[in-house]
Amino acid sequence: MEISIDQSVQPTCLRLTGTFNIEAVLDAKPRLLAPIDASADGLALDLSQVDDIDTAGLQLLVLAMRHAMAAGKPLRAANISEPVRRLVTLYRLSDHFDTAQPQREAP
Repeated sequence: MEISIDQSVQPTCLRLTGTFNIEAVLDAKPRLLAPIDASADGLALDLSQVDDIDTAGLQLLVLAMRHAMAAGKPLRAANISEPVRRLVTLYRLSDHFDTAQPQREAP
C-alpha cells in the first residue's frame, strides 16, 4: 500500500495505490490520518489505483472520514476503483463515497 500526497491540486489529494487489506491497515493508519490532521482545508482521496481492498481497508477509509469530520475538515473520497466500488456497494456505504463519478485518470 502506497500513500502519496499531491499538493499541486486543491484540495490536496491523497492517492492510495495497491492492496488495502488487513495486512496493510496497521501501517497505513498513521500515514492516512496524519495528512488529515495537518490539513488546513480538507483533502481528497484518490482511490483509482486501489487494486484490492478488504473489510479492514474499508473500515480504515470510514475511520479516516469520521476523523476528518470530527476535526471539521472535508474529506472526499472519489475516483473509486472497481474493487473499492464493489465493497462500498456491498456494505451500502455509497452515500459516503462518490461512487457515481466515472473513473478518471489521476492527474
